[in-house]
Amino acid sequence: MKNNVIKFLSILSAVLFICSACTEKKTVEKATDKSDFVQGSETLKPKKEEISDTDEPKELESPTEVNNDPLDAEVILVSTKEELDSVRNSLSGNFRLTKDIVFEDADFEEGGDFYNNGCGWLPIGDDDEPFSGSFDGSGFSVSNLKLDITENGKSGALFGRLEGGVIENLNILDCDINVFCESGDNRGLATAAGLIAENAGTVNKCKVSGNINSYVRCDDKKNFSAAGGICGYNYGTVSNCINEAEISSRLSLDADKNTAIKSETLNEPYVGFCYAGGIAGCDYGTVSECTNYGSVNGETVTTNPMGLVYDQLSAGGIAGDVGYDNKVYDCDNFGNVNGSTTCGMCYTGGIAGFSDCASIERCGNRGEINSKVIESRDDKCASAGGISGGGEVKIKDCYNAGAITAKTVPSVDNNTEYVGLVFVGGVCSSPCEISNCYNIGKINADQICTITGIGGIAFQDIPEGSSGLYYLDNVSAGASREDYATKCTDEEMRRAETYEGFDFDGVWEIDPNAEYPYPTLK
Repeated sequence: MKNNVIKFLSILSAVLFICSACTEKKTVEKATDKSDFVQGSETLKPKKEEISDTDEPKELESPTEVNNDPLDAEVILVSTKEELDSVRNSLSGNFRLTKDIVFEDADFEEGGDFYNNGCGWLPIGDDDEPFSGSFDGSGFSVSNLKLDITENGKSGALFGRLEGGVIENLNILDCDINVFCESGDNRGLATAAGLIAENAGTVNKCKVSGNINSYVRCDDKKNFSAAGGICGYNYGTVSNCINEAEISSRLSLDADKNTAIKSETLNEPYVGFCYAGGIAGCDYGTVSECTNYGSVNGETVTTNPMGLVYDQLSAGGIAGDVGYDNKVYDCDNFGNVNGSTTCGMCYTGGIAGFSDCASIERCGNRGEINSKVIESRDDKCASAGGISGGGEVKIKDCYNAGAITAKTVPSVDNNTEYVGLVFVGGVCSSPCEISNCYNIGKINADQICTITGIGGIAFQDIPEGSSGLYYLDNVSAGASREDYATKCTDEEMRRAETYEGFDFDGVWEIDPNAEYPYPTLK
């Protein structure tokens, strides 16, 4: 009996210790206060959230010890740079960060502990041996992480690949991540992200800030460059995450290399895909309740294309590309999205650059969206949308307040008849289903192209059965089928009674006296 009492008191003491430690953890919250904005020159822009540096958490006496508490799975505690690096030695382990970790520039310089022949930090896990455990950041931060990867097919991020595991409550602050490669073996591949290069697990309540860049210089047939704030490619779930990093993805093909391609491949063209997204470069899973504040930039550059080049650039505030039947919901973008390509297709969108029959629900965009094609010829296209820039997509309960611009620039040495395509939609370019959406953003498209499509909601026919579509009367045209969209004055766009079919009890809300007086998502 005495032994049972002692055992009970020991367990009770452990429970009280864990509860007291948990109350001091920092947390990462999704930015949900959509009224916290300042007026900009073109659109309303958000005030950036400051990173909280409140009370310091209680330090554990033995940060490297294994926690064998009977109420918790075995957890390895991490508190130093060296212990973070050692996570790669237990890829299926369970880890918990117990304090902020700050890298110094000297760590990545020659002679530093993380120089690694100039590559800087080496990602934890890869395709052959992914990280499959759990990592709980407890709201703490890893700051000043640096990577400079120059090997083809390699990825840059804190973690290389997550498969079936969980990463949560972790901040990656002021990172500097660069992945550059020259293509080889018929493919060039560069992937850069703040947290995970490839996610096939679960990511929740994480935050990234800094600079993230991927770049492929091409000399072979198929090439891919992908950059995202949280992950490069998402095959799992990402939720409640925030990105403040500046995102850039780039492809380039030199004229001399292009000549070699033509002589060797003849009927097989060079193909390049460039993806950039505030949360994910490509989403082939689910992204929910995430917010992007960073600028997103994509670029493909091809000189002397000779008719054998096809580039596709997809840049979006949340994801550059959203795959077939995948989902993005309850997300917001406040960062500007820019895309520029030569002799290719350029898709830019406030939420998704390109969507392949994906589903986007309860999302809003307030960033500026720009799409540009240079040296356009044949059927090359600049396409932009407030929510989705291209592809067929199902959209419900979404809005756009950002200015949208798309244009093409003819080649100076193009002797053939100039052909250019520009498509701009206040919400999307070509929906397969759309309902309960509105647009107040300004829309601009050049008129020198052979074909120009522009619409307050979409540039082409909106499918029958669509309803609840409204746009501000500040564009040159509405939806191609006017009977499915309603043109409104600014005063009308500020009144809840205008929006027939909108759920102002569970989904939408409106405050006519707020800085943003139009409907917002709860």
